[in-house]
Amino acid sequence: MLQGSRVSHKAKLNESDIDIALRVDNATFFDLAEESLANAPLGTKLRAKKLRRIRTGQLSTFDLGTEFRELREELVDSRVPFAVQFSVLRMGSKLDTAPQYPINKGAQRE
Repeated sequence: MLQGSRVSHKAKLNESDIDIALRVDNATFFDLAEESLANAPLGTKLRAKKLRRIRTGQLSTFDLGTEFRELREELVDSRVPFAVQFSVLRMGSKLDTAPQYPINKGAQRE
């Protein structure tokens, strides 16, 4: 889904990024969160940051790892003229809010 200032028509022309959210169910979200936390030692600032995002129902590109970041850069960043903010959102979480716009015609809003 696209969301954020560009979808709500509050973007500042070339200054605003594009917010892309992949909405996933609880099981998928927590599987990804567990993988992310496996790379963040107990008691570190890194783990605390990741846990804060997880509590809001969000995983960022950083949380998803280097392989995902490289794939995102190749498939998304190289094709759009704006900065891209990509997140995995747990459906129904605090950040899974309108307005949202499906990226492909086959996608449906829940």
